[in-house]
Amino acid sequence: MYGYRVKLTLTDLKPWKARRSIPSLPPKNAEYLFIDHQQIELNWIKKLQVLTPNAKFSEVVF
Repeated sequence: MYGYRVKLTLTDLKPWKARRSIPSLPPKNAEYLFIDHQQIELNWIKKLQVLTPNAKFSEVVF
């Protein structure tokens, strides 16, 4: 995602800040973001906010 700094709000409502997210589709057909060497399943994400100034988008609500 363009190397944006992002803030994720997970379904447990804990905010999480990271950088350089890469979407991926592992063999079990669940979609993940790999951020800072951690794997986060997309259905755990409630909201993604972009912290990088002048980004192409600012927020995605799942």
